Amino acid sequence: MRNIHDVIREKEALLAQLNEELAALRVALRLLTDGSEQSVSASQDQRFATSREEPARVPGARIKNFP
Repeated sequence: MRNIHDVIREKEALLAQLNEELAALRVALRLLTDGSEQSVSASQDQRFATSREEPARVPGARIKNFP
């Protein structure tokens, strides 16, 4: 059976990698769009800003007390 700490570390690393890829895709989108579409992409970026800035974390106290 896999250690829960290792699984959580792997999931957090994968999440961080996906967030970096999303940021790169957003930059590419800005570079590829013209002026009329930039306002649309800016409003979409604002809608997803909170999810991009708040990484998912598991409270440390819950992990430490895990049997």
